[in-house]
Amino acid sequence: MDDLRSVDILLVEDNPADARIVTDYFKSSKINIKHVTDGSKALDYIYQREDYENASLPDIIILDINLPRLGGMAVLKTIKKDKNLKRIPVIVFGTSGDSKEVKNTYKYDANCYIIKPLDYDHFDIVLGCIEKFWINIATIP
Repeated sequence: MDDLRSVDILLVEDNPADARIVTDYFKSSKINIKHVTDGSKALDYIYQREDYENASLPDIIILDINLPRLGGMAVLKTIKKDKNLKRIPVIVFGTSGDSKEVKNTYKYDANCYIIKPLDYDHFDIVLGCIEKFWINIATIP
C-alpha cells in the first residue's frame, strides 16, 4: 500500500477462523481491523454505543451476511438508510451466492457481494483483491 493514510476496516464476522484469516492477512499493512462478532455489536460500534463509545467510523465494512442476533442484511439496510453512514463502502461476504441473496444485497446498496472462500488459499486471493481494489485503487471518502 503506497498511501500514507491508514485505513480502518470494521470486520463483522462471527466465525473465529474466518476472522483470524482476515486479521492475519492485514496484520503487516496500514490497515487497522476492528472486529465484532454480530450485527448488534456492529451497529453499536458504528453508532458509538455501549463498549464502543470511542470508536471512529470505519473507512470500509466487511460484513458477513449470516450473523447471530441481528443479521447482516439488517445491518446493511441500517447503514445504507443512514445519510451519515451510507457513504461507507460495504463489502458483503455470503456463503451461498444464492441469486436472491445477491440481488437483495445490491437492492440495499451493498458495494459488492463476494462468495466467502472455503479454503485458505482462495481466501488469501480474495483478500488480496479487496486490498488491491478498495485500498490501492479506489478512492474512498
